[in-house]
Formats: sequence, structure tokens, C-alpha cells
Amino acid sequence: MKIGNAVGFATDNPVVCSSDIEEIYKRRKEAKADKDKEEAMQKVEEAKHAATQTTFEMMDRHIETVKKSQELIKKQARKRDIERLVQKRAEEHREMLAEMAVRDAERSDLLEAASMKRKKPAI
Repeated sequence: MKIGNAVGFATDNPVVCSSDIEEIYKRRKEAKADKDKEEAMQKVEEAKHAATQTTFEMMDRHIETVKKSQELIKKQARKRDIERLVQKRAEEHREMLAEMAVRDAERSDLLEAASMKRKKPAI
């Protein structure tokens, strides 16, 4: 930047050329552009961070939901297995009672037949 006294003027004020003014304006404009660029980059970084944070939160919720779902499926399967076991044991118990009833009936028939033989009068 050229600063000096104009020819023919006796003053202590410096004279600034139009090229100097253009240069100053250009520097200010570049400084403002750099500042705007830095602010924009900072906003981009903040947005990236927010997006990453949101992604992690979504994954955490997904993992938690899957875990709860798996636990529920296990509980339901365990409940079904217990119900099947109860039904199986009830059926086995009914079968056992039926077999006992048949054996008791057969034994009653045998005992009755034996009793009838003893009661039969001898002729």
C-alpha cells in the first residue's frame, strides 16, 4: 500500500490511492469469505456429529428392541413347551387310570368268578 503526501499539499494526512482501496476491499472480502467458510465447515461438522449421534441412538434402540423380542420369543416357547408337557402328562395319567380301571375290572371279574365257584352248591 502506497501512502504518501500528495504533491502540492502540505498536510500530515496520508493519501490513499484507489488501487490501495481496492486491495483493502479485496482483503476484507477474502477475510469475510474465509470466516464464512470456517463457519460453514463448523456447521457441517456439527451436522455430521448430530447425524452420527442419531445413528448410534437408533442402533441402540434397535438392539434393545431385538433383545426384548428375543426374550419374549424365549418366554413364549418355554410356555408352549410347558403346556405340551402338561398335556402329555395329563394324557399319560388318563391312560394309566384307564389301564388301572381295566385291570380292576378284570380282577373283579376273576374274583367274582372265583367267588361264584365257591358259592356253587355241590350236587
